[in-house]
Amino acid sequence: MTKEIGAILKTYHLNVGKLTICDSYMIAEIDEGVTLNMENASELIKAAELHFKNTPFVYITHRKNSYAVDPINYIEVMKLTQLKGIAIVSSKQIDKKNFNVEQRFFGRPMQIFDNLADAINWHKEILKESYG
Repeated sequence: MTKEIGAILKTYHLNVGKLTICDSYMIAEIDEGVTLNMENASELIKAAELHFKNTPFVYITHRKNSYAVDPINYIEVMKLTQLKGIAIVSSKQIDKKNFNVEQRFFGRPMQIFDNLADAINWHKEILKESYG
């Protein structure tokens, strides 16, 4: 990860990849070839519930690797009331195409970015809009 992240509160090495927790966002780097489904996404959800139980946050997925996301996951993700948005970081065309599908399943702000710094800046805007 790069220096623009800011203060890291905790890093997890999960079965699906690496998860970095910061003050008002979490960054996931899912491993190559993983299919992120309801069962294995539960690790990410549990970490979010633990660290952001009473704190609004944004989930940032840094898609350095190629992996699949089952859009049904968004049903479970929507139960995270403190989750205010999702940022996808990728310059890959396939991720940009998939974004259009994923966005339909997530009823909150969602955006795709070419770099992590832009995603982190966007997260600040989303939280500001939500809570002034």
